[in-house]
Amino acid sequence: MKIGYFMIIMALLFLVGCTTKAEEYLSVKMVSNTEYWNGEAGQIIVELRDVNFNPKAANCTASILYPNSSYFVQTQNMTNTTALGTYHYNFIVPDAEGVYEYMASCRAGTRNYTSGRSFHVSNYRYFFEYEGADNVMMGQNITMGWREQTTASTRKIINATCNRAGNISYLNNNESFYLTWYVNSSLNVGRIYNLTCMVTADNTTINLTKYFRVDKSLRAWVQK
Repeated sequence: MKIGYFMIIMALLFLVGCTTKAEEYLSVKMVSNTEYWNGEAGQIIVELRDVNFNPKAANCTASILYPNSSYFVQTQNMTNTTALGTYHYNFIVPDAEGVYEYMASCRAGTRNYTSGRSFHVSNYRYFFEYEGADNVMMGQNITMGWREQTTASTRKIINATCNRAGNISYLNNNESFYLTWYVNSSLNVGRIYNLTCMVTADNTTINLTKYFRVDKSLRAWVQK
């Protein structure tokens, strides 16, 4: 009988011990970006949650390694300004292209937690905003193009080639380009087509695509 009570007590102590350990354990999750352009704002974000997914308070630091494994950031304090359990470190993305490793180290209570990931930095950033109509008229000259959306004013468009035959002009000190072309009868009314341009800016080449629909010309509508 005594042996039976002893076994029950030991089992209860075991369960209590397991529960205590589970409650103390925190999950550490990185939720940061994995792709950056040089010169933009970067951020390391780490979340700490318990087994019930409740956020937990902690003291966290961030470290970032250059692609050559030297330190870009070393053991800098992370701040908590959004929600309990979420910590971040802000930085300006450096110029060196490549894969950066980063790590967040947190201390909650008597335990230390560490999580790491990586992000990639590209040297050139070009964001182009399309300028032109979504619908074009058969039998008319149409102007379509893209305007560069970037603060890097020293980077210029060197060349652009498009899948529609026409004249390309460069404006705004080569920060935008426009294609003027004739919508001929080789395109079918009511169909959707694409304008695709291959753009070289400095030594980076990208493809830009815009879809448009062909409508009847105003003259054709009147004749009908």
